Amino acid sequence: MKRVKGLSLAIITIFLLVTAATSFAETSFRCGSNIVKKGMLDFEVLKNCGEPQSKEVVGKTTGKMELNIERWVYGPVSGYMYILYFKAGKLERVESYRP
Repeated sequence: MKRVKGLSLAIITIFLLVTAATSFAETSFRCGSNIVKKGMLDFEVLKNCGEPQSKEVVGKTTGKMELNIERWVYGPVSGYMYILYFKAGKLERVESYRP
């Protein structure tokens, strides 16, 4: 019985660690020795990573004020391409894929 409880606890722990690592990977990426993460401002990302391969305005918000939505592309970094989405200069989302 103790062995089954120990195994269950180990499986749950591994699941939680993998889930946490996946969540971190979806909202951030390493740029040299720096970590770029959701919530950073565009000038901070530029300071840490330099100019992206491409940068374009892909939309505008609706409401009282129109704010730009930009898409920046970095990569390949460790075999991955990283796509960063900024709304009004604030990093909202990081996507990655292997080309």
